[in-house]
Amino acid sequence: MATPAWNNRNFPYPLLSPVNDDYQQGVEFHAEIPENAETDGKTILLKIAYQNTSSILNYLITHGKAHYCLLIECVATKQRSRCTGSDTYQSHQIPAKEYAGSFTATPYIIATEPISGFTSPEHNPEYSEIKPSGFNLPVGAILAVSHSHQISLIPSGSPYSIIDIVTDPNIAENLPPIVETDHDRIRIRISLRRKAQVEAIRQHRNNPHHPHVRGLFSSLYVPAITTGISRLAESTNSWTHSLRQMLESKGISLDKAAEDPVYCAQILMDDPAGQFIQTFDRDEQ
Repeated sequence: MATPAWNNRNFPYPLLSPVNDDYQQGVEFHAEIPENAETDGKTILLKIAYQNTSSILNYLITHGKAHYCLLIECVATKQRSRCTGSDTYQSHQIPAKEYAGSFTATPYIIATEPISGFTSPEHNPEYSEIKPSGFNLPVGAILAVSHSHQISLIPSGSPYSIIDIVTDPNIAENLPPIVETDHDRIRIRISLRRKAQVEAIRQHRNNPHHPHVRGLFSSLYVPAITTGISRLAESTNSWTHSLRQMLESKGISLDKAAEDPVYCAQILMDDPAGQFIQTFDRDEQ
């Protein structure tokens, strides 16, 4: 993930960002956005969970003086758009025809009306020395920005639509991923280095026969779906409804899934292990 580069000439007032120290330690702003966004070919469903621990920014949002804003940019189509709102949890639908393959999403907090005397104990003390009366900000002033997210588009009903890959600094490089099913989506926790490797492989996702892509599906996604199938009976999280529909669409009963979750996961994922082997057969021919 990347964060836009700012400097004091652009923002002479306190800006909450992970790349500066304008706010006291412990004050943070970021957004949780699934790395895959579902599309039915007409619209794209985008879900966002904002996390903002700044009292002053929460006050401004609550009183209608600021709101959350997600800037969406697609390199392939040159399309730019934004999704705004004051709720911590948001769901937006955007036209699918304006995006292709993937897009970048960057979260902001933006002033929605002029703000006078912008100051807070949360700010770095040097700001109160520079301007004790606070800063006067115009409409549209950027109050906070966080890391950009690379979002991939996937068809609705795809197994990837219920999986998130997240980094965990506590996982050693030589240990396997950890699969968690106690969230709205199945989570695969991997190390920072492995996440970078996964992202590099995902650059070839438009070529399903690429050996690295098939290897990734077999080693990472299939075990996660297998775990999900094996826990269908004991979980009530939202991913279970989608997974049951996927099994039904393939003509797989819940009893059959419980008997052989590995085989059923391979079926849902279009047999990536078999296609991985066939990739090498094609190379030898």
